[in-house]
Amino acid sequence: MCIIQTCEFISASAPRLSGIGALSAVLISLYFTTKFRSIRLMVEASVKETYILNKIFCPKTDEMIITIKNIGHKPADIVHIFWETDFRFRKEIFEYQFSINSKSKLPEQIKDGDMITYKTFASELITHIYTYFQKMIDFKHPEKMAKSIKICVKTPTGKIIKRRIHKSLQHFLVQAAKKYKEDKSDSRGVIAYFNKEN
Repeated sequence: MCIIQTCEFISASAPRLSGIGALSAVLISLYFTTKFRSIRLMVEASVKETYILNKIFCPKTDEMIITIKNIGHKPADIVHIFWETDFRFRKEIFEYQFSINSKSKLPEQIKDGDMITYKTFASELITHIYTYFQKMIDFKHPEKMAKSIKICVKTPTGKIIKRRIHKSLQHFLVQAAKKYKEDKSDSRGVIAYFNKEN
């Protein structure tokens, strides 16, 4: 009797199970299709200590490196790079400015698996987010403000990839803000103060 009931239950459930299987197959197929067609980028803005070789000496400098890697399965066009801050529910946008001697231009295409890097002095970031950095100088805990800074990359489709700047770059900005605040003897502006070191 139990065997008969079990067989009847399986027979009655077969269409439902078949429908669930078909739906699952469609959803999985749609997921992978979307995954392979979507643009996926790894974005990072960090800083590292480097040494510029000179005939007389090798001064240490802080180099900011913006890395954009295509981790998707289709070419990606980069049309815009900018900074975004979101501190205490106030969002601000700041343009990324290529240095005068930079050969980099936008838009730029990255093939799948490829990577591009933009390098400049870390102090250049201060000029990019000038008004925000001034607030960091006067704020009691500048490290909290540094954590809210994001590097943003925009594609032609309007998709924007946002990532918080690396801790090394956060640390640089915090130390720069504290250094400028402590050095009250310097009467120059913020930008002139940091450009003197480069």
